Amino acid sequence: RALHSFPTRRSSDLCGFNVLQVAPDGTNFLIGDNMTFEVVDRLSGRVKLSGVGRGAWSPDGDQLAISKKGEITVLDGRDFSVRQRFPASSADGHLVWSPDSKRILFVQKERRCLLSDDFESVAVLDVEAGRRWVISSSHCRVTNSQIGWIDVGASAASKEEN
Repeated sequence: RALHSFPTRRSSDLCGFNVLQVAPDGTNFLIGDNMTFEVVDRLSGRVKLSGVGRGAWSPDGDQLAISKKGEITVLDGRDFSVRQRFPASSADGHLVWSPDSKRILFVQKERRCLLSDDFESVAVLDVEAGRRWVISSSHCRVTNSQIGWIDVGASAASKEEN
């Protein structure tokens, strides 16, 4: 007798979500609507994890980062246990892992930028060291952006969308 049941997802159920990532090992889908997320087993359709926030798999598949309620939470990529939590009260939710799975790039709002047209900056979170910093050339120069890594763990790029 089952003690608990898990909801399942059919491919037709995914149409309400606008974020879809496949785990690097191909076993799970990460789906979401920019406010909530679900990790769904690719074969069975069973929902393994769900919650509030936006997520991103690390390229090596060992970690899953979730941005929610003023923090970035890094989970184990297999059993989804919490590895680390980092305060990030101004993060916009879009997380981009470095190719070496050691850092996370994200956009954050900055109060000192409120008087300028662009009121966000690009920040880097070193997951191993627990250190966070803003890329100095991005201070108050980012708005409505797509961000990404251009060099293995070393540099980041921001492309402004108008």
